[in-house]
Amino acid sequence: MLNFCCDKPPDSIQINGADYPVRTDFFVWIKILSLIRQLDGTGDEIAAQSNANVIVRIIYLAFETPEKVAQNCSCDDILTAVYQFSKGYNRPSAESAYSSSDDDREIVNFEYDLNYILIAIRNQTGIDLTHKGRKPFHWWDFLLEFETLEERHYISRLMSRRAYKGKDADLIKLREASKIPEEFTRTKSEERNDDKFNSYFT
Repeated sequence: MLNFCCDKPPDSIQINGADYPVRTDFFVWIKILSLIRQLDGTGDEIAAQSNANVIVRIIYLAFETPEKVAQNCSCDDILTAVYQFSKGYNRPSAESAYSSSDDDREIVNFEYDLNYILIAIRNQTGIDLTHKGRKPFHWWDFLLEFETLEERHYISRLMSRRAYKGKDADLIKLREASKIPEEFTRTKSEERNDDKFNSYFT
């Protein structure tokens, strides 16, 4: 198990026993997570073609030698390895007081909330990841900075509002006003199913 204090975060991903160098900057991996959401699980021919295009984009974004990866590895193995890398350092799972394992409500989206996250990291640690101080910053380090943000930050309070599951009317209003827009949360499968449903009424 890798440890932040002792181990440098990896700059390669292992697939079937071979190491492939990757681009590690956090901004790249935010784009990769957005692409993973575009994978279509409906299982038809249209989904298969769409998924193939998305996987190619993921490979070219993530890997320094994309042609070699595509030639030597299956799509399933690539996606499994990429997803595993995207989780960062191994850590014990901890539940928020505002959420539970059977609740799939999304309380943060790196793409939508990035401005608030970068400001919070800068204010807490002095690390400037905004355009002014933009330098490559490892995705795993970014995740640790994000996960250890204190409650005083706006993004932390925003996440708490979104995660609220009680019955207080005022807190419910805050939760609804703070929701992440659907275009940032809906998966490709959900979009396809919604389009299919709506087609019956047009």
